[in-house]
Parts: sequence; C-alpha cells; structure tokens
Amino acid sequence: LKLREFGPIRGDVLSVAFGAMSGWSRPAFLGRRASAPARQWQCNTLASGGPDFFSHPHVALPRRHSTVAQHQFLPREVLVASAMRTPIGAFCGTLANMPAPQLAGIAISAALRRANIDPEEVDSVVLGQALPSGCGQNVCRQAAMKAGLPAGVDCVSVNKACASGLRAVTMAAQTIALGLADV
Repeated sequence: LKLREFGPIRGDVLSVAFGAMSGWSRPAFLGRRASAPARQWQCNTLASGGPDFFSHPHVALPRRHSTVAQHQFLPREVLVASAMRTPIGAFCGTLANMPAPQLAGIAISAALRRANIDPEEVDSVVLGQALPSGCGQNVCRQAAMKAGLPAGVDCVSVNKACASGLRAVTMAAQTIALGLADV
C-alpha cells in the first residue's frame, strides 16, 4: 500500500489516504469530524470501489500535478546486495570497551566490501541501534565516517528498541523504492 498524507481539505479532517499499489484508485480515509458530504463521498467510494481520490470535489491539485496519471507509479525493486551485523558479545566481555559507532563502521565497510560497492557510490545509510545512550549524536554518521564513506552521505539513526534493525531495513528499502537513493 502507498501512504500519502494530505492536510485538511476545506474543514474536512481527511488526513491519510491509502491506495492500491497500481495507483490512487479505491482510497480509504482515516479522519474525524468530516463534513456530511465528505462522509457520504467516503462511503460511496469505499462501497463501490468508485472514483479516484483526486475526483473528490474538495481536492485541488497543484499545477505541476494536474493529472491523476502523474501520481500513478510503481516503486523500484529493492535488492539486498549484502548484509552484515555487529558481533554479539557477553556482558562486560571483550567488546565492552569498543564503542558502538566503531563496531557499526566495521560492519558497514565489511558489507560494502562483500558486495563490491565503492564507498563513493553510497547515497544513504540507515542504522538501527537499540541502546544508543552514551554514543553521542547521530551514531549512524559516526559509523559512516569510520567506514570511510564520504561526508555528504545522508545518515539516519533509528532507535526503536528491539525493532531498530528491522525498522532501519524498511526505511532504507522505502528510500530506494521511492527513488530517493540508489545505494
């Protein structure tokens, strides 16, 4: 599913639209306090699989997006070329004195070597770390620098506790699928 956020539409609180991957047909809306005409339009649209979101009478497209066809696209496929992770050590074991950004930098450079990717080709790095306390700001940037990546690489650190790694993978895949990065 594609997710697109829209601001309030003439007083109707229709903020989130979901559409099929093939385009913006059959949208469903999540919101509160929508006006009666908007609620009726939502019900009719959902029941009939009917008109496109952009056919709603209160939606005005910007000039550069004047047709629905421009909004219909298929995301690019995403390929995992290589995957590495940091080692798991024992509490107060041999890895206790090695900072997390250094461990992550080693994993990043090893993944790039394994996939035969030049560090200059990397557009974006997303790093998930469950417990970032004491590591400083933007652990991902620190790790990217330690891995020898260029200073202009976009770096995002993710802290979602146990789900940090999985969320980092999904964010990286979304970035590539939407064409915001290649590597």
